[in-house]
Amino acid sequence: MRKIGDHVVYPMHGGATISNIYEVDNDGVKMEYYVLKVLCNDLVVNVPVAQAEKLGMRDVSDRSVLGKLMEVLQDKPDVTEIKTVSWNRRQQMYIDRLKTGDILKVAETYKMLWILESENRISVGERRLLRTSFRILQSEIMLIEDKDEFTVEAWLEEHTK
Repeated sequence: MRKIGDHVVYPMHGGATISNIYEVDNDGVKMEYYVLKVLCNDLVVNVPVAQAEKLGMRDVSDRSVLGKLMEVLQDKPDVTEIKTVSWNRRQQMYIDRLKTGDILKVAETYKMLWILESENRISVGERRLLRTSFRILQSEIMLIEDKDEFTVEAWLEEHTK
């Protein structure tokens, strides 16, 4: 079991700190919850301890993932085929990838959306997912590197080309 102060990653929200663990008695059934303080915003998420792994809460990636992450961010994937898919199907595909919680899939999604936006071809929903994927990446890298959000933002911008 994790403890208060541990850093974790929660799908669709990114890096977080366990700020509290509390117990609720629900009709005689006691359930423990983690209280996650999400890094890049003021969001607080309550996650049942017994369901945390099933819901995708995981440990922060280690530094070895940064090399692979840089490769993904510097790669120029062919987005020609994805442009032929309707925006709402693309949006669902992006959401499904972000829900995995896998930092490399989040980075791939961010990079695809970044390329499409640079060509001025994304919808409002996709633009929101671009910001969400950026925030998820930023928050986990902040925990991996023990850096502030502005330093990591500059790092991401530098490595996304």
